[in-house]
Amino acid sequence: MMSELVFVYGTLKSGQSNYPLIQDLVRFTMNASIHGKLYDLGPYPAVIPGQASVYGELVAFTDFAEAIRRMDDLEDYYGPGHPSNEYDRLLIAAKTSDGLEHSCYCYFYKDALSVSASGKFLKNGIWPDPSRQ
Repeated sequence: MMSELVFVYGTLKSGQSNYPLIQDLVRFTMNASIHGKLYDLGPYPAVIPGQASVYGELVAFTDFAEAIRRMDDLEDYYGPGHPSNEYDRLLIAAKTSDGLEHSCYCYFYKDALSVSASGKFLKNGIWPDPSRQ
């Protein structure tokens, strides 16, 4: 199954530091959520598998291949199972505010143990943490 949607939860969200990297290719965004555990690693967040909710944006692109190339570069993703991956790009389901589920890609941090040991778990599922604003 393929998708041309990507769920973003951190620096690639609109208004965040890396959004300009993809901005010229964005067709539209929708608020959405996924299942996972969100951690604050300081300058950026990481998601690992889990049953909590993570809130972000579902993004559609005018040129998906170029957008995914740029995001793969940013996220240090070199392909499925590559030993140098910092993140793994996985096909998952995201739920939009209208209750519909959409198949999409999302970058999950590869080393769940180090994230849970060194990061701050964000119970509210939102990065940046609104309580720190």
